[in-house]
Amino acid sequence: MQTEQFDFNKERGLGEKIEFTFSFWKENFKVILISILTLVTPFGIVGGGMTTYVTASMTKGVLTNPMDSDPFAMVANPLFIIGNILIIFSFIMLTSVGTAIIKVYLENEELTATKIRESAISNLRKIFGISVASYFLIFIGSMAFLIPGIYLAIGFSLAVPLVVFENASISEALSKSRKLVSGNWWSTLGYLIVISFIASFFGSIISFVGGLFSGVNAESLLSSNGEFSSTYSFVLLTINFISNLVTPVFYVIVYFGIVVQYFSLKEQKEATSILNDVEAMS
Repeated sequence: MQTEQFDFNKERGLGEKIEFTFSFWKENFKVILISILTLVTPFGIVGGGMTTYVTASMTKGVLTNPMDSDPFAMVANPLFIIGNILIIFSFIMLTSVGTAIIKVYLENEELTATKIRESAISNLRKIFGISVASYFLIFIGSMAFLIPGIYLAIGFSLAVPLVVFENASISEALSKSRKLVSGNWWSTLGYLIVISFIASFFGSIISFVGGLFSGVNAESLLSSNGEFSSTYSFVLLTINFISNLVTPVFYVIVYFGIVVQYFSLKEQKEATSILNDVEAMS
């Protein structure tokens, strides 16, 4: 049951958007946690576990027999490829879950894990399509030069909310996203940097600790008889498990922030709340 009302249809400044985003996350933390643990985390854990296992095995080969190690073997390893596909899918699912949470909330329905799952799955194909299209265009722009890629990334940053909340097509979402961001490019960039930094800071603590461990002197990865220590692989897999368990719960804040920015710019340029009030009065 919703205990606090959050008005998304409102133009907000930087501080207001950050406070609003984190307040919404905090107020609905329990259902957010359940939704992410059931829909996102399994893909991240399995995919991360596969890539970690392959990486640890390659490290073992380099340390124990460096002359015979193939630097391209990891990239061609089926487990590594499947693992990365699962990781990418987990990010797409996290995007879908993040927008679905707000969509269900705005439909004035009880915010439950079941309704969030239904909404997230129903929008998954559209989010996958818009993600592939926008990332492809950003990649092309980055190939020409880094700055066009960054420009397009911010310009297309509101495309996902447009396909979810307005049922826009891929071309319509990309076009309208650029129109909404137009005149607000720098403020959108600044807001996304701030919200991403805050979410990543809290969500990457486990990964940072793991990085410190895996970055120790190579000799310490070998046991006394010169063989690769199995403890190292176990610790890496454990760190991967905990990291994929914790990080998405914080990183979903970024997707909340994108939706908040979408409604803020939409209110600024289209005055949607006024139009809704007029329609309610007529």
